[in-house]
Amino acid sequence: MDLLLVAERSIETAAWADSTARMVSEVHAWTGNQAQLVEHTTRSFARLVQDHNPLVDAIRQDGIALARGSDTLLRELS
Repeated sequence: MDLLLVAERSIETAAWADSTARMVSEVHAWTGNQAQLVEHTTRSFARLVQDHNPLVDAIRQDGIALARGSDTLLRELS
């Protein structure tokens, strides 16, 4: 399971690392599948959108919004 995580601020904190590690563990326990994380800040993800990165196109085509507000993120950053 591939998950895109976009943080408002830094992804370089102990709290972020703890939260994502817990999420990976919970996804595995829930689904039996390994979670692969792609992590960005809002700023770094906005750069991907502006640069027309292929990841953004794949997310637009196949992505499923799991968190409130995530379905509007691509439109707001365009």
